[in-house]
Amino acid sequence: MIVKRFGFTVGFVLSSTLFSASPVPTLHQDGKYWVESIQGSEPAIPGGKLRVTTPGNVIWRGQAGGDIRYTLTRRVQAHSETEARALLKASTLLHSRSGRTVHLIAPSLAGNSDLRISGPRGLHRLFLATPGGSIDAADLDGSLSVENGAGKIAIQRVAGDVDIRSAGGATSLNSIGGRVSVMSAGGGIDVGSILGAATFQTGGGDILIQKVGGMVQAFTGGGEIRIIQAGDAVFARTAGGPIEIERALGLVTARNAGGPIRVGAAAGVHCESDSGTIRLTNVSGSMRASTAAGSIVAEFLSGRPVVESVLSTGSGDITVFIPSNVGVTVHARNNSSGNPGAIVSDYSAIQARTTGFVLIADGKVNGGGPLLSLAGNGGRILIKRK
Repeated sequence: MIVKRFGFTVGFVLSSTLFSASPVPTLHQDGKYWVESIQGSEPAIPGGKLRVTTPGNVIWRGQAGGDIRYTLTRRVQAHSETEARALLKASTLLHSRSGRTVHLIAPSLAGNSDLRISGPRGLHRLFLATPGGSIDAADLDGSLSVENGAGKIAIQRVAGDVDIRSAGGATSLNSIGGRVSVMSAGGGIDVGSILGAATFQTGGGDILIQKVGGMVQAFTGGGEIRIIQAGDAVFARTAGGPIEIERALGLVTARNAGGPIRVGAAAGVHCESDSGTIRLTNVSGSMRASTAAGSIVAEFLSGRPVVESVLSTGSGDITVFIPSNVGVTVHARNNSSGNPGAIVSDYSAIQARTTGFVLIADGKVNGGGPLLSLAGNGGRILIKRK
């Protein structure tokens, strides 16, 4: 059986056992709403899987053990009980088994709905799908897969991997023990702690990350990217908005089509901006940064080895801080129209000379070392002692 919802295809392989109906629903009035409630349970398969499809909101809470228990609540506005029952007719929640997988499918009828599920957190895998509701899941030792239309997604305390596909809406994650992948057509992404590697992609919205233990890939069609701590390499790209990486234990590769880039600490950086300032501090390894319209401020990490580096700007200043225990060989070039103050160095070993309308400066700092190339176009190049 194949069910198509909000652009996703969810497949179900049914065993020879037919879907069974849930208990008879109860109905009561709450103000202008009539509220229907269906409760039931299904024996869990130890280490098995659960697949849930519902048109509304879904909430999962894991527990130490026991059966899979659910409550489906639906609300409709009606003038009478008879009218309400007519709107809610055939609202049977279906459940079945196929192999080691339990399936729950809520009815897609009038009104808004909430499906609350509790079950053993030791499930091997949990699948949650909704075309128009929100998803709130917490406490799972296995892995989690989510398919969502345009509602909010909140995931907490999952020991395994998490895969999310969303057509829109905000996504938040915290305390994830495995790998994470989030693909959204639009909506912000807010991350607390992830132990594994992580990939985030959204068509529009901010990506805010506190801590990821592995490699981070973060791409947004328009919005801020901020990463406090990454345990490996970082790849970040945005069409507009600042990129800020506080600390990365690997190489940071960042591309910004319309905003600044700032890296607080990293084991090398490769950064490009079409328009915006680039600030790099406490960087070891290679520094490669270029901006079409903006200044560059770069600071090598004291006492750490460097690799050949290039800093260039089409319009703006370049300021580079070199510690006394870091050796580099500097080659600076500035299209300065003959302005002798366009290259200024705290190190006397770097001497500038004019060649036509180009100012060039070369020299060895702290005994020399890997090449540091600086290229400006009318602004100043400042080589500072740290």
